[in-house]
Amino acid sequence: MMQVLIGGAPGTGSSVLVRTLDRHSQLLAGPETFLFIHPKLYSDFKSSKQYLIRSSKFGGLKSVGWFRFNGSLLLDPYYLQNPQNLARIIQESPHFPAFAERFFQPALEKHRAQIWVEKSPSNVIGFEAFLEQFPEGRVIHTLRDPYDNIASLMARGYNAYYATAAVLMNQSFGLRSANHPRYQSIRYEALVSEPEAEITRLLRGLKLKFEPGQLIAESNLAEVEMTGWSQSERGQIKASEQSRFDQLDDQNKADILFLAGSIEIDPKYAAKFGLSNRTLSDICRNSQYPEKKSTGRPKNNYKRERLKDWWLRSIRFYPTGYFNYPIRLKSYHE
Repeated sequence: MMQVLIGGAPGTGSSVLVRTLDRHSQLLAGPETFLFIHPKLYSDFKSSKQYLIRSSKFGGLKSVGWFRFNGSLLLDPYYLQNPQNLARIIQESPHFPAFAERFFQPALEKHRAQIWVEKSPSNVIGFEAFLEQFPEGRVIHTLRDPYDNIASLMARGYNAYYATAAVLMNQSFGLRSANHPRYQSIRYEALVSEPEAEITRLLRGLKLKFEPGQLIAESNLAEVEMTGWSQSERGQIKASEQSRFDQLDDQNKADILFLAGSIEIDPKYAAKFGLSNRTLSDICRNSQYPEKKSTGRPKNNYKRERLKDWWLRSIRFYPTGYFNYPIRLKSYHE
């Protein structure tokens, strides 16, 4: 049975995509579980599976990527699991793929679907291991112009430093798998301008045909739209007349452009995870988006923002804290 992971930087249209896929009769695409973002579950399921239902302050399943998350979210009613049944299948499953199949089975049967789809932006961390351990698995990498992507995250309330690092880190992880035959990518710009053509193309890779009802807005349901979103998760897909980056004032543009040219993934972290795209310039080049050059100085002290983020990770014992912080400012190392 085929399985599908969707991942990318937050703000690349993955929520809109997953709602569109969920309207297909053969696909089950539910809420985020964060199940597939943890390398430990792929490499040592026997020792790590206990933390799926019991988080740990000092270890367990803490994200090794940019987004700080501890554990998983497996008890959403959509998946028809309860604590007792979940504990049982965790105990009985000999390895990670076996657990995943048993976890999704009740919802698959209820919705009469054949293929489960899981979307968490940080899934990109697990793309390589997922493709190795799930022989029928497919991954879909969501892409967007990096500068528009950063501007979109800032509209949601993130500062420019955090947003820039989020785009850099997630897309670097995702691009590790770009040459794999079961890797597909989808561009936000194409999704919102030609949704039927793009969804049809993706479905072809899943050996499915487009169903017209997939693009019908769910007007009978409450809107799901976060502050700063330009797309309603359940509404009609539509393209904006102006890019997110172009909507910013000159100072915010200068901040983004400065950071885009000034931050990079730390060499030790990159070597540990096999990340060859260490800068936003690399991301632009290898995802075929035009690079922009810095035109001014930032108004904020991003060395201070970096220190604050490092401290939050360190005091919460994340693998990305202390001496393992993944981002450095090039201007302070050159």
